[in-house]
Amino acid sequence: MIVAFILNIAISYFIAYGLAKPLINHFLHSEPQNIRENVALLAGMCLFTGLNYLGQRFVVFNRSENEKNPT
Repeated sequence: MIVAFILNIAISYFIAYGLAKPLINHFLHSEPQNIRENVALLAGMCLFTGLNYLGQRFVVFNRSENEKNPT
């Protein structure tokens, strides 16, 4: 379970921050650089939180799977 926990965090991080900056740069291309970076960081944090929650909820701590294998 610890490996799944670590993998979930790593995958969520790379997806969230890998998508946030290009998407924000595309949509806010006319805004100043510091605005784009701050909005990208905020979007990345929100994406990471959501992806991490979903991964922990449905993959890592899936109750039905853990009841079958309690180790």
